[in-house]
Amino acid sequence: MKSAEYWLDHLKLEAIELGGFFGEGEASNEIIPQQALPDRFHSDRRFYSNNYYMLARDLASPTPSSRLALHQLNQDEQWFFLQGAALKLYLFLSNGEFKEITVGDKLELDQVLLCSAPHNTWFGAELKDDSDFALCACSLAPGWAPEDSITPTESDIQQLISDYPEQADIIKRLAFSAKS
Repeated sequence: MKSAEYWLDHLKLEAIELGGFFGEGEASNEIIPQQALPDRFHSDRRFYSNNYYMLARDLASPTPSSRLALHQLNQDEQWFFLQGAALKLYLFLSNGEFKEITVGDKLELDQVLLCSAPHNTWFGAELKDDSDFALCACSLAPGWAPEDSITPTESDIQQLISDYPEQADIIKRLAFSAKS
């Protein structure tokens, strides 16, 4: 198996504020006009966009490299496992449901090769305890733009802890990008 450093170099992945490493993939060359999109979108979007995302231990990074901070997106994000070991994706759904999904290739251990984070859902991720790195592809439709990412405020974090008290430790670990 190739190392995290191999994928970092060959896919030109960059550390991001939300933690981990991001690299752009292909995106549609067709555009959906803003007026055809739900109100949560304030400009035109591509039909879809794809990217690479990696969590890794022990790689130099200004933000945590083994955790993805809590955030929301305006569009659904599909996650596809590519290489490495498993990661845990945590979803705090608007209906009050909490889901922990293990994304990896050991289907016999109830890991999944693909899953989705629905739009307007607080979610984050972290490597499983025994994982060195996890490389995934993420696909978004309509295509992603920077203004589609919403980071929580301290008030949002407190509300999440109130709504999901059994997951308070997870929320606190993944709240490193919260705005005051």
